[in-house]
Amino acid sequence: MPVATRSLLTVLVSLLLTTVAVQIRAADTLTLQLRWTPQAQFMGYYVADTLGLYAAEGLEIDIRPGGSGHKPWEALRDGDADVAVEWLGAALSAREAMFPAVNVAQVFQRSSLMLICHRDHGITESADLRGKTLSVWPGSSEDAVARWIENLERERGRTMSSVSLVSQKAVLESWGDPGIDCVSATSYNEYWELLDNGLALAEATLFRFEDLNRAVLEDGLYVDQRRLSDPEFVDRLTRFTRASLAGWAYAATRPVEAVEILVQRFPELDRPQQLRMAKEIIPLLDRARSPLGRLDVEALDNNVALLGYQESNRWTLGRENDKAWTHAVWRMLDEQENSPLSDEVLYRLEQVLAGNAFYLLDLIGTLAFGIAGFARAVERRYDLWGALILTALPAVGGGTLRDVIVGGDRHPPFVFTDPTYIYIVLGIVFVGSLLNVIRRDQTSLATRFSGLLLIIDTIGLAAFCIIGAKVALLADLDWFWIPCLAAITCAGGGIMLDIVTGREPRTFRGVIYEEIAIIGGLFLMAMLYLADYVGNIERFIEVSIALTFLLVFTTRIVIVRRNWRAPRLIYQTDTQDP
Repeated sequence: MPVATRSLLTVLVSLLLTTVAVQIRAADTLTLQLRWTPQAQFMGYYVADTLGLYAAEGLEIDIRPGGSGHKPWEALRDGDADVAVEWLGAALSAREAMFPAVNVAQVFQRSSLMLICHRDHGITESADLRGKTLSVWPGSSEDAVARWIENLERERGRTMSSVSLVSQKAVLESWGDPGIDCVSATSYNEYWELLDNGLALAEATLFRFEDLNRAVLEDGLYVDQRRLSDPEFVDRLTRFTRASLAGWAYAATRPVEAVEILVQRFPELDRPQQLRMAKEIIPLLDRARSPLGRLDVEALDNNVALLGYQESNRWTLGRENDKAWTHAVWRMLDEQENSPLSDEVLYRLEQVLAGNAFYLLDLIGTLAFGIAGFARAVERRYDLWGALILTALPAVGGGTLRDVIVGGDRHPPFVFTDPTYIYIVLGIVFVGSLLNVIRRDQTSLATRFSGLLLIIDTIGLAAFCIIGAKVALLADLDWFWIPCLAAITCAGGGIMLDIVTGREPRTFRGVIYEEIAIIGGLFLMAMLYLADYVGNIERFIEVSIALTFLLVFTTRIVIVRRNWRAPRLIYQTDTQDP
């Protein structure tokens, strides 16, 4: 059966099923403004419309094409569109112009932007761009290229100010202009247009922004931020986003059918050209990197840095009213409604805990727990192998057990990916054994340095509690696993040490230890739930971690000093506490 016939039958069947399945009601209208004329770059929206996915959500969509010199965000500002397909750079520029454009979904996760330069003009690397003329598309492409040049100045410590940027009209015309050294292009459009017209790659130097770690966030869905306070609009927007992403998912898995739907709707389009474009577009969705439609916070940070806003007083990313994006709509989609924390909170949490200061506290805790294990080995008069095992169990055993339980991104466990922890264990055994031979002192390390060990052990308890809670949060586990993993990280190794040495775990006999970690994990979880409602999320997370650390540390010290113990179960024949 011809592709066109099969595609038309698919469309008819889908429309029939939609008519039967959906209750008849007046459709809500919504206008979508594109960046360019109809082509495979926007095929997901046309697929969703043609297959009745919008109608199934009770929506009637007006898809309006864009064109040269047209800024989609201006249609939002003027009230001519409800949603616009736009680049992040343009949205940030719009916000500088006092229009609050905000990203509600990110369709393209990778960048298609590139510069194509004449090799015979002496351009083989970025430093050769000095004194050259670059032809760039006005708007987002121009902003991205200009910021990249500025970053080159800072990274190389030399001026690139002699680079000239001129507006690009037609890529073939600009490429043939002897006064132009480079042209801007996208990997799915102008690049292939040049190849089709005789460009030999050996004659050109390509700067792909994705490969340069300078990827720009392209083709996201943007709205007027002020309209997000309207529940009715948010409801329509959520249904529109769900249907649009379903259309893109369909197009990504069936590009031939998607292109056929597009060509049937716009017969003037060249089918082979659109199919090639579609196949170039699909990798830009990169669903393996991030779920389709979800804006990646790390990619956002990279873009903000690339575009120069982090170093400017005119932009404060941390202030809620200045954020050019939101996950609010994404989190309302069916598949995301059970997420406990927003992506930004989880990302900022991971970034804060990745700092050197907290890493040092983690190592101090490892040192304290390891010394306790080595002291047990000395008491039992174990050999070096036994000392090594007993030192490692409390030092890294709890975290390793935690990572084995969680699996996923925690495999292999942390102890196999960061050798520093093993070096600490080996160092404790070496230094401890040396001191044991030199001093031959019958007094145990735990007795001689009990006060110091209590302090550093409590530091480890607090650090391990926070790390265990973080692992549970990043693994997207149910809330009750957060305090559980905090407790396992803190006490799992100690319990294994007791079992190996044939001693009843003291924490089962009234010693309050895991309970402190559980309290700390619950407290941190509660604080992080509040993070979405504050202005500067990163600063709030830093404060939350500091308060959790202080809570765990203070609670442990007070409990030990006052010799408090947990209540124990009573058996009727008990006459005294053994």
